[in-house]
Amino acid sequence: MSEILVLILSFVAGIFFGLLFFGGLWLTTKHLQRSKAPALFFLFSFILRTAVVLVGFYLMSAADLKRLALCLVGFIVARFMAKWYLPKNVSQNLKSEKEAQNES
Repeated sequence: MSEILVLILSFVAGIFFGLLFFGGLWLTTKHLQRSKAPALFFLFSFILRTAVVLVGFYLMSAADLKRLALCLVGFIVARFMAKWYLPKNVSQNLKSEKEAQNES
């Protein structure tokens, strides 16, 4: 593959890993109140999300600093995408879900 195509692929992979990480974080916070052991649930989720991202970065970088840097830039871009796309006030959403569960 050409060098430019590999670098673009590294950037896109970074976006994918970022969306996976921050989407997983959002799902974790959304399901945290229903968990019987929330601290353990959060810790397991953090370890799993971090492991997936680190392994992905390692595989995508292939010992090339440019690829690793573009993966990281894509990850940061995904963080802003997640912040823009996901609900603005997650804690407010959690409170309204809890109130809805209590009413039923």
